[in-house]
Amino acid sequence: MGGKRFEMAAAACALMSESIAPLKTPVKISAFTERTSFSNGERLEDYIIKDYSEHRSRAQIINDFSRVSNKLHQNADGDSLMVAYRDIMARPEKRKIIIVLSDGNPCCDRPGNAADHLTDVVEYVGRSVELYGIGIETRAVERFYPECEVLSSVNELEQSLLNLIKRKFL
Repeated sequence: MGGKRFEMAAAACALMSESIAPLKTPVKISAFTERTSFSNGERLEDYIIKDYSEHRSRAQIINDFSRVSNKLHQNADGDSLMVAYRDIMARPEKRKIIIVLSDGNPCCDRPGNAADHLTDVVEYVGRSVELYGIGIETRAVERFYPECEVLSSVNELEQSLLNLIKRKFL
């Protein structure tokens, strides 16, 4: 995801975090997960914008998204979702929700079939976590996420997240 979609996603995540804060509900915001190769193998690097226990202002969240966009080279949605799943399952709260913002492209450059990998991960994660996908100007999200919403314009993203918060948290 890049350009206007990325900028609007950053602003929407900042608004979501700000909106949920009075509910005292822990929220983690990750931008992407990237496979990094080293001489002794690979590792997944998770770009965390806001961790569960942190308070981050809207400006800090938007600034951190901008910082990450300059570093990011690859992303695989299935890998990102598995990292989010691992992290949320370690949390003590009984109710667990993951919201995925998607531009419809499940992978930049993952070896193998990224779409099949994402489908498998969504099925696995969806067994124990409430999983919701938001497609930003793409219907592809319908292919992967049983519970999803398709936005015809990136400008709908903030309102969509606010509506989702109302439905899921209030």
